[in-house]
Amino acid sequence: MYERKTGRNIIIFIIMLFIISRGIMLFEAYLGKNLFSNYVVPTEYVVIDYGTWQSNTMKLPDMIKDMKPLNLNDFNKFDAGWYLQIVEKGYDKYKMNEKHPPANWVFFPLYPLTVKAVHDVLPFMDYRLIGIMLSNIFFLIALVYLYKFCFEIRGFSKDTALKALFFLLIYPASLYFSIMYTEGLFLLLSVLTIYYTYKGKYFVALVAAALSAGTRIPGFINVFLLLSTMLYQERKRFNMRLLIKAALYGLIAGIPLFIYFWYLKGLTGDFLAAIHEEFNWGRSTTFPLAAYFNYFRYPYFNAPGGWDNGLISFVISTAVFLVYIGTFVYRYFEGKISFQDIIFFIYGLLLLVIPYSTAIFMTSIVRYMMVSVPVFVYIAEAASENKLINIFYTWLFLGLNTIYVIAFINNYFFVV
Repeated sequence: MYERKTGRNIIIFIIMLFIISRGIMLFEAYLGKNLFSNYVVPTEYVVIDYGTWQSNTMKLPDMIKDMKPLNLNDFNKFDAGWYLQIVEKGYDKYKMNEKHPPANWVFFPLYPLTVKAVHDVLPFMDYRLIGIMLSNIFFLIALVYLYKFCFEIRGFSKDTALKALFFLLIYPASLYFSIMYTEGLFLLLSVLTIYYTYKGKYFVALVAAALSAGTRIPGFINVFLLLSTMLYQERKRFNMRLLIKAALYGLIAGIPLFIYFWYLKGLTGDFLAAIHEEFNWGRSTTFPLAAYFNYFRYPYFNAPGGWDNGLISFVISTAVFLVYIGTFVYRYFEGKISFQDIIFFIYGLLLLVIPYSTAIFMTSIVRYMMVSVPVFVYIAEAASENKLINIFYTWLFLGLNTIYVIAFINNYFFVV
């Protein structure tokens, strides 16, 4: 009875953390919309006469009633617009061998299908509202399971487990967990894969991993975690049957992706249209982390087209890599690293590095990195043992989170 009550209290506390963090970001967005310049709309200036001198000043609302309220369109921008288009109109019907603008095939189907399914049940609700609602539900459930993983499996104290959630909630691009993007769903499926794999409930983990592969390209990394960890955990019963099971799981995990690619084959004439279309979006295969290391030679501020604030992306990437690799190395020399920990580390590192393999600049990298669950497990672990690390990452994330929210609401493209 006591454990059940404690668990219920923890869930209530997580819900409160979630509500407070989302509420703060909404308030920042509200102020950002009214008190800062919009990137794509010319700012209106007024001349203020001070008697002895005059000043051109940005026109700001004088009264609360003059403040512009937030609306759904404020959050339906960048990639959210592409998902809305898929939900409303389906996938683009071009043929791959004909000249066409960037097509929406690069956006995988599970999330828009989920939005569409809920709309079929609740047809009176706006697609945009459903997308936002689902993302927040997915994110909240992911937070609960991340806590369970940290506390039950990693053996963290309650405070340290909650700290992992705290850093995830204040991560600079955390806003994307709560809008019509795939981040919330992908994070949930990743956490479920991790949790149930470590619990030994491999088929449940398989379902989550397979669905994640139908959500975003890096979903195959969840399959890697499942199979490698399962083989390690079952190593004492290692035999041909286990190998056949692993191979069968690998095939099953590819079913959602196969179905999507087969659909694109009929639509576009190209089975790998979703992959090949990346080049039409200006992406090309590069050496992993090339964009990061190139920044040392070419420390840009804005990428061509203004799509990336290189300084912020570089700072966040560096901070994440330092704490991630540093914590692992420190634990290794302490002799506290098992082979299963190595698998977990490689899994998280792949989720950090893979996005860089098609990046010329660091556009979107900050957002891509935040679905690497091990990052926040390691940050929580390091921050709980070192006060300076705790202070540094708390204020770094909080400060840049505010910048990201204000930039997003005002259409600054570097936050995409």
